[in-house]
Amino acid sequence: MPTAYNLKDIEFLIVDDNPVMQRIVKTILRAFGVNNPRVASSAAEAIQALRNQPSDIAIIDIDISQSLKEELSMKAAANAQKPSSVVPNSDDTGGDAGDSGSNHSGDDDLGGGDGKESETHNPATEINDGNELIRQLRTEETSPAPFIQIIVLTAHSAKEKVTYSRDSGMNEFLVKPISPLTLYKAIERIIQRPRPFVRLEGYTGPCRRRRKNSDGKEEELRAEDDITFIPDDTFPWNYTP
Repeated sequence: MPTAYNLKDIEFLIVDDNPVMQRIVKTILRAFGVNNPRVASSAAEAIQALRNQPSDIAIIDIDISQSLKEELSMKAAANAQKPSSVVPNSDDTGGDAGDSGSNHSGDDDLGGGDGKESETHNPATEINDGNELIRQLRTEETSPAPFIQIIVLTAHSAKEKVTYSRDSGMNEFLVKPISPLTLYKAIERIIQRPRPFVRLEGYTGPCRRRRKNSDGKEEELRAEDDITFIPDDTFPWNYTP
């Protein structure tokens, strides 16, 4: 598909737990000339992928249901069903020894059983949908990509869905099924009319005030108390067509 902009060197991350949608979006991006769009199947994978390698645009399905928390729960359940690797001493079947053996087995499964595993809080384990992922990327102090451009995908077009995603910090909102044209137009809007970021009480993300002027073109509306800024050396401000 011919495009007005050279997207070859723009880094994309697709966040979707549906393999079919992953392939569809990846195929469309490759048709745009994108070199190697990456894929994450959960919020935790997305955060790790962004830590490993920065991306310019994330395409996030806000209906993702798979999260690291669910993965860990499944692993814990699987471990619980495994037979204990500790064989009690046949010569010592007292209650104390039995309890000790049981605790030792639990320590093997849980990495020590001394409570240390709960000391390190990983916010990614609490993410259950795409909007929570967006909020974490925008607001967490340890976020690997607070200023990444975000295109939201969803099967729901209700106004409250759009508003909730906007207030989470997304840049563009697309309703599935998507077409190459609608996805390209969203990317084009990000490049042509990048929105500065704001930090306000209860919200961090792109400026949400946008309306169409008398010429039919969109323009930003900013309250006097808004503090807008352009992040240093970030896409799309550092993009050269």
